[in-house]
Order: sequence, then C-alpha cells, then structure tokens
Amino acid sequence: MTLTTIHRIDADDHITFLDDGFRRQAKDAGVPDLPAEIMGKNLFLYLAGQLTHLWYHLLLERARQGVEISFPFRCDSPALRRELQMVMRPIEYNGVEFESRPIVEAPRPFTPLLDPTIARGLQTVTMCAWCKRLRSVIGWLEVEQAATILQAFTEPLPPNIDYGICVDDENRLKALVGRNIDR
Repeated sequence: MTLTTIHRIDADDHITFLDDGFRRQAKDAGVPDLPAEIMGKNLFLYLAGQLTHLWYHLLLERARQGVEISFPFRCDSPALRRELQMVMRPIEYNGVEFESRPIVEAPRPFTPLLDPTIARGLQTVTMCAWCKRLRSVIGWLEVEQAATILQAFTEPLPPNIDYGICVDDENRLKALVGRNIDR
C-alpha cells in the first residue's frame, strides 16, 4: 500500500527532509538506501524530462510566493496503478514541503515499460510525467490501451521513455501557476 510521504527542499532546491513514510516507501520499493543517497542533493536530479523541470520550476516559484498548490498525479509501478495528490506548501526560509497522499491504488498486469531495471530497445515513446499516459497519433492513451490498440510494444525490449505533458495536465498546471506558458 502506498503511504503518505513528506519531503522538503530548501531555497536552493536541495532535499533537506524525508519523513518515515518516504523511508518506508523506499524500503518497500526495494531501494532502502535511496533516502541516504538523495539527502542534500538537488531535487531536479530526480525529475525526468525538460518539461517536467519547467513545470516544477513554475510550481516552486508559485509556492514560494506563499501559495499552497495541490494537484493529482500518477506514480505507477510495473504492477500497480497509483494516483496520488501532491500538496506543495511554502515553508520557512523559502523552502517548500511536498506531501504526497494516496488516492487510489489498483493492481495491474505486469507492465515491462514501467520497470526501470529492464533493458530498453531503440524506440522511444512520450509519456505524460503527470498522468502516465502515452502520446499517440490518436491522442493520449493509457499504457494498456497503447499496447493493445497501437501494438506499440511489439519489439522484444520495451521502448525508452521521454517525458512530456498531455494537454489536460498542461491546462491544469497553467491554472495552478496562474500564467500561460509558451513552449
């Protein structure tokens, strides 16, 4: 079961605090050394994709203006679909606290695309960093839909993942940061 976790960053975006929920979640995920490895390091080292970086910079800017921000996001594993609620709140000295609360968790058939330990093929797919849907010529699809409808994963090795943002999540984030972003 996914736990509520809290982590904090300082004014320079370095990780300064990880709660027991974060530590237990890392242990349950098979990476018990993760908290020690990331403590004191820059948050952006652990965010994939240029657009993810852009949006996090904008969200952090807004939080540091004194605004608490809340939005749903997905944090799927190869065998679980997990929807969480992120709350970013300003804390002292221009830091930001992140609280991630589970909303829904459901088992799924093992999905090699989401297993970071599996070797990758030559193809690349674009996945929304927020909802974990895949971009296709017919729109943004759940991983299982893409595999079935598009037969996107016919190669022996799963494709690489390039992180982007779908139109729905981009519109939600624009509303949160209070500005229109041209990219």
